[in-house]
Amino acid sequence: MDTYIHSIATAVPDTVYTQPYARDFMKRHVAQDRRTARTLHQIYTHSGIEKRHSVIPDFAPDAPGGLFFDASTNTLRNPGTGARNACYAQETERILQSLFALADEPLQPSRDTLRDYGNMSSATVLFVLDRILRTPRPDRAPLITMAFGPGLTIEYGLLEYVPAARSVPTAKEPAHELLAADA
Repeated sequence: MDTYIHSIATAVPDTVYTQPYARDFMKRHVAQDRRTARTLHQIYTHSGIEKRHSVIPDFAPDAPGGLFFDASTNTLRNPGTGARNACYAQETERILQSLFALADEPLQPSRDTLRDYGNMSSATVLFVLDRILRTPRPDRAPLITMAFGPGLTIEYGLLEYVPAARSVPTAKEPAHELLAADA
């Protein structure tokens, strides 16, 4: 299968925290002593980061609190992995819908892969791509691959399905044997 990359882009969530705000928040809520507060101050001040985009609006001054921060008690929460992934998945779908106006059906291979295998980090996109390519599709059909990471940075590639002009290696036909046959 030949694949062509047509574009690469990054989309970010709506919530934005300035670096000074994030620094001061962390000093107030994480630092247990003056030394840790000074260390956090130095790290955040000298990181070169100006602002942070996040799916988590909990830390904004006017936010009522939520999954990660309880505004009524002014304390941080530590939600489990499932709750965090649900938060990220919800925001990912919102961003995807706004970028591409996708219907639910094209997202099904991703949902099925996550259901069957769980989140495998960066390898997940390859499992989803494998599932998509095993489904009959028209020539030159567009494919969108996406991945997201902590703080929800979304990377995507717009690919185009082009049927292979020659056989593709299988477990019984190693790639090095095909290359030797082409020589």
